[in-house]
Amino acid sequence: MAAPVERRAVVVVLDGTAVEAPSLRGDGRWVVLVRTAGIHVEVRGTGEVPNDLRLERLRDLNTYPSALRLL
Repeated sequence: MAAPVERRAVVVVLDGTAVEAPSLRGDGRWVVLVRTAGIHVEVRGTGEVPNDLRLERLRDLNTYPSALRLL
């Protein structure tokens, strides 16, 4: 039988602005869905949902290895 899924709102700092986003957690895994002003981001992890999730928009991909630019 599948583990129950826990839903709760979390605060994510997106480009310096705090936004409320839904999170789902179950079976040791979690996902946070951020949707704001044309931006849609899905962040996944294991364990506990972090209390200090901060996302910054990448403005210059040239500073990262070419393999990351394929994402």
